[in-house]
Amino acid sequence: MPITFKFLTVKSVPRLWWSAPRALTVRPPFRSFLGLVFGLILFGLGEALLVAAGIGVSPWTVLAEGIAKTADLSLGITTFLISLSVLILWIPLRQTPGLGTLLNVWPLDSTSSVIF
Repeated sequence: MPITFKFLTVKSVPRLWWSAPRALTVRPPFRSFLGLVFGLILFGLGEALLVAAGIGVSPWTVLAEGIAKTADLSLGITTFLISLSVLILWIPLRQTPGLGTLLNVWPLDSTSSVIF
């Protein structure tokens, strides 16, 4: 198999030192929680810098910007409302969200973009 398609042979998710013992856990180890919060803050700051620079944003932020301008709301509030709506759509799927999913909805990752 050519090296470009080697990734297709992976059959499991790798376990790393910061990985939680099981998926969709509400009480992960502290190191997993710390990595999650750091990643969300870093992602939020990156998105805020992209919005502030005006050089292009991710598809979800484009959606949030369009709704924010139409509804005359801030980008942070709109991002939160879209995330909450998507989480509510999980109910018919009978999926239990983990702590990472809940924190992703919480305005933690969009706190820096609330001012825009």
